[in-house]
Formats: sequence, structure tokens, C-alpha cells
Amino acid sequence: MTAYKDQNLAYEDLAAGRLDGTLVMVAAGQSGFLDKPEGKGFGFIGKAVDDATILGSGIGFGLRKSDTELKVELDKAIKQVQDDGTVEKLAKKYFPGFDVRVRNLRFARPSTSAIEKN
Repeated sequence: MTAYKDQNLAYEDLAAGRLDGTLVMVAAGQSGFLDKPEGKGFGFIGKAVDDATILGSGIGFGLRKSDTELKVELDKAIKQVQDDGTVEKLAKKYFPGFDVRVRNLRFARPSTSAIEKN
């Protein structure tokens, strides 16, 4: 097992034959690798991995506890882009065919799967 600083480095090693597979969020793997010329001949294998022990409980960012006003503003902005359809519009444009809706902000986890050469 090898740790990579970012997924693009793993994609480079996949394409170069230095890596047999990688674990990646489905939408990111599709748009970041499989839909590109270097992703030809690769595909998802197996069932999606949904294990909080391995993957944690979602994607997030940190705020200082003292940044309460910023948290209120961020929560408001997130709700606004969800309610006004911006999230859905961007998802259709950048992640066609993938459900990226957030069902529970606190415990949302994207689908993750492995990519391997076909």
C-alpha cells in the first residue's frame, strides 16, 4: 500500500502501470480519470466501499470554535445553494450521472470504489 499526496499522482501511476488499483470517490474517479484519455481501459470494480472505520464519516473542513459567526454564514450559504438549485446544477455539469445530494450534513459520505485496469 502506498500513500499519495493527491489522487492525481495515483492516476499517473495507474496510467504508467506502476499501480494495480486505487480507492477513490466514484464521482472523482469518473471525472478525474476514467473520462480522460489516460483512463481508457480502466474501470470500477466490485461494490462501493462504505466503511466509516476506513473512510471516516464524510468530507468537511475545519473552523475554529471561536468562529461562530463564520459557521452561521457558511451554514446559511450551504443551505442557500442547496435550496436554490445551484448544487444540483453544478452536479449535473461536473458529475453527470452521480447523486451528490447531501442527505445529512453531519454524517454524509460519498460513494467510494476501486479503479482497476480492465
